[in-house]
Amino acid sequence: MERDYKKEQELYKKRGALKFKDFVLKLEEKKYRIIKKLFPNIITRYDKLFDLRKKYELKRSKTEEERKQIIKKYQQAKMMVRIQYNNNENANYHISNLRPTQMYHYAQWNKRVHERGLKKDIAVSLAAIGLSVLNPLTLVIVPFEIASLAIDYQCINLQKYNISRMEEKQETIKRMEAKRVTREVKSHGEAAKVISKTLDSTENLPEPKDVIENITSIEQLHQIKDMLLREKQKRENKVLVKTGVK
Repeated sequence: MERDYKKEQELYKKRGALKFKDFVLKLEEKKYRIIKKLFPNIITRYDKLFDLRKKYELKRSKTEEERKQIIKKYQQAKMMVRIQYNNNENANYHISNLRPTQMYHYAQWNKRVHERGLKKDIAVSLAAIGLSVLNPLTLVIVPFEIASLAIDYQCINLQKYNISRMEEKQETIKRMEAKRVTREVKSHGEAAKVISKTLDSTENLPEPKDVIENITSIEQLHQIKDMLLREKQKRENKVLVKTGVK
């Protein structure tokens, strides 16, 4: 039987997916503002956490290929934290212009996280209610767990909505991504070679000086400059849109 994407999306909308999405996006801007004010060193903390995990996984790795994959995974994790921090956007809810398929994987991961949270909320609530026979004070945590349960439920529902939409249009999204990547490689292929070479030469994220050291032609220099200016313009445009400036 053919899957009815429209019908399931309507069901998720009836359960509050779009209203919760508006709430999440409004909260997102405030969240990053608070994080930047209260935790200015959060990038460093994330880096240390990723380095600990990477060290643990590298010790357990058995092949050189496995080792390379672990290093690349944590390089990408560090880059993604910086992208989200600089753009004030959570990757779970925003589609990348260059690689729109990335959001699908983040949405699946985010859904699994909240599914585990939902199970935990139910278990803790039931345990607290059961233990209230011995100690009524345990009921104090029930309202908090119910609130957490409601948030987890809405997060799952929203991600199911997002995943359904992406799966409905997956072939179109893949073709669109392939075209954009091809166009990007054609425009900035030399710059990509420099960045790839620099990333391969270190376990951590490279410094600007490391990238500069690997530039071997004027074309590469021009392309990297163009990429940086374009990224700067994109960020400025986002700020203008969010502040309502035309």
